[in-house]
Amino acid sequence: MGTVTLANRVLQESLLSLSAAARLFPPLRKNSAVKSSTIWRWVREGVATPGGRVKLEAVRCGCSWITSREAVERFVAAQNQSAKTADSVVQVADTNADREAAEVASLLGM
Repeated sequence: MGTVTLANRVLQESLLSLSAAARLFPPLRKNSAVKSSTIWRWVREGVATPGGRVKLEAVRCGCSWITSREAVERFVAAQNQSAKTADSVVQVADTNADREAAEVASLLGM
């Protein structure tokens, strides 16, 4: 997706700062809150999935970066979609990932 198209898409949605996006997620690792640096890493580097890397959509606005609630929803969905379409070696891992994704989706109101 081109930069202009991405900017138009994100700017027409429910805008969030990266720190506000971090607050959408429940505490994950070691019951610790998701930090804005994690969200920034998801924007820059994405996360590895069996189907390839998935990045969180965000756009720069002045000296800040913004994303949207819808972009977070697409990010979570894309991670789970690629996990379902790829051949999985360990079924237990898929079940746990699906359970965690369902929990995040319910917290996001999806």
